[in-house]
Amino acid sequence: MEGFKSTLKRIIKEYPPLFRAILTIKRNKLFKNATIKKITNDTIIISTTNYTTFSILNSNKEKVKEYINEILKTVDSNMCIKNVKIVNNPQITNKLNKRVNIELLEKIREVRERLYGYK
Repeated sequence: MEGFKSTLKRIIKEYPPLFRAILTIKRNKLFKNATIKKITNDTIIISTTNYTTFSILNSNKEKVKEYINEILKTVDSNMCIKNVKIVNNPQITNKLNKRVNIELLEKIREVRERLYGYK
């Protein structure tokens, strides 16, 4: 296992600093449910589908900004994040209305009657 870790560290050092920073941020448990949508010289936009993660990140924006800036310093990047924007994008569920559900059930019953001869 040590060989794998050292190989991984050697490979990661060859990547650009910004990519290394993103990989380091994504290793954090808090950012597992988050996606980095956009990163510029002074702004980072983080999107999440989980409301709990969104509320934690949104209430601790200064700490998140400090954490990201520390990571950027460790990977030798010249960037400094000044603004952190956190966006909540809940997953869209396909909600059918009651009328459509009733129509689908009726069609299923018709097919079942034709195929198997019972209701």
